Amino acid sequence: MSRPSTDYGIRVLSHDEIREAFGTLARAADITGGDLHTLLFYFHNRELIDGAAKVERQPGEFATEFCEAANVERAAAAYSEMAKPTITAVADQVGVCRSVARRLLMAAGKVAP
Repeated sequence: MSRPSTDYGIRVLSHDEIREAFGTLARAADITGGDLHTLLFYFHNRELIDGAAKVERQPGEFATEFCEAANVERAAAAYSEMAKPTITAVADQVGVCRSVARRLLMAAGKVAP
């Protein structure tokens, strides 16, 4: 196995770049915990993504905002996949409480405020 690349500049990736590399924001959040440096590492070493383990959410403003965007995406996908979607069903599938699921679905434009 070749040595992982660590030759990259620190920059914030767009959500489209992250989706291209990881498939979804949720997958990226699961394996990086929302840590920017870890996100950049996997972005530049994509061959390691498939074998990456899930990690806990990391502290910090970037991680909080990134994980929130990932949860909005996750909730919207769950809502769209259900034949008869409900906030409670989305909450159960995403693993959050009902009020958080409602907030996520409102952010995704799936339910009215």
